[in-house]
Amino acid sequence: MSMNEAVLAAPRVAVATARPATPDALDAPNALDTGIGHALDALLAQQNADGHWVYELEADATIPAEYVLMVHYLARRRT
Repeated sequence: MSMNEAVLAAPRVAVATARPATPDALDAPNALDTGIGHALDALLAQQNADGHWVYELEADATIPAEYVLMVHYLARRRT
């Protein structure tokens, strides 16, 4: 059993939350719990058999480029 499967198989602890007083609202599924469940299902569907995920690495070169430009500009101002 993988670590993720062990976590998912562990018993869930009920967390006390404020609930509306109307009977209809009490019967409706909690939107947050539903959203978390969908997100968890989507992540687990993309997980490889040995427990890791593979995604394309994306990096924004803007910040390092601005830093290089700033250092270059500051170096010119000092001379």
